[in-house]
Amino acid sequence: MQVTVAKSSTSGTTYTTATNSVSIGTLTPRAATSYKVNITPTTSTTSTPLPAGSLVGFYQTLPASGEVPYVIEQSPVDPSTAHL
Repeated sequence: MQVTVAKSSTSGTTYTTATNSVSIGTLTPRAATSYKVNITPTTSTTSTPLPAGSLVGFYQTLPASGEVPYVIEQSPVDPSTAHL
C-alpha cells in the first residue's frame, strides 16, 4: 500500500508519495446475497412514507467488541415511484 499525501500552499498543491510502503496482500471481497427491503411505514409512530428523494443508508456492524455500524450501501427513494 502506498500513501500519497497532498499538501496545499499559496503556490498550489503538491503531492508526496510515502517512502514506507507496506504490502497488505490481496483482498478478495465475498459475494453478497440479495435481499428485499420494505420502506413502507409499519408502526403507528411513523405513519408517513419516506419522502421522495430521501437517501436510505444500509449499515453493517462487524462482529468484534467495540465496533460501530458502517454504511455499506446507500440508495435514494425514487421520486416518481417512491421505491428504492
